[in-house]
Amino acid sequence: MTMPSTDWLKECLAYEVVCDAPHWLGEPSPVNLQSFLFGAEERAVLSGSGIERWKIFGPLCEPSFDAPILQETGHPTLTIRWARALELIHFSMFSALADLRQRIEQWYCEHEPDTTSYSGVIRPISVENLFEEMTARPGMFLGTNSGVSLQQYLLGATVGGDWLGLPQVQRFTEVRDKIEQRSVEAYGSHFAAYRVYRDNQGAAELLIKWAGIQPVSVPALASGVG
Repeated sequence: MTMPSTDWLKECLAYEVVCDAPHWLGEPSPVNLQSFLFGAEERAVLSGSGIERWKIFGPLCEPSFDAPILQETGHPTLTIRWARALELIHFSMFSALADLRQRIEQWYCEHEPDTTSYSGVIRPISVENLFEEMTARPGMFLGTNSGVSLQQYLLGATVGGDWLGLPQVQRFTEVRDKIEQRSVEAYGSHFAAYRVYRDNQGAAELLIKWAGIQPVSVPALASGVG
């Protein structure tokens, strides 16, 4: 049965965060929202949840949602998604998120969500090895190697997953708590360390030195034979 657009929106994490981004993200931006949603998605898959994708992303997982935003950058063939494109269009990240909110609302006035669920989706990496793999290849999981991206990912997996009612995955909470406890001891707040380590190698540094996670060894590329 078709639901009114306002009812869809009430169950969509992406829209909930966009409507109160400072509360959820601390440093509101489209790219940080994207990292947050990746964390929520990771928990959905690793917990075996059968939740529908739209309840996490809304229309943000729809390729057709990206198209008009990319068009506005003047370079519609760029291999980027809605988050990076909005940051190219708007000088202010608050303006970018206000624009995103309007686009989500308009989408739901004209479309119904894709009801594809995560039921039966199997992650090739287990929850036991997730952060060991992430430490070795943070960009593959977070999109960047920034401490702030790691913060948003962990927030999505913990606070965002709780809002969605997902089954618990204790590993996310354990890693977050280790980093944030040391952050309080070193800098006086639970969030400061992520900002101190926001630049190159920041996420890996936090995972290795602050959470005590050892990276898996990454096989070296074979040398070419002349």
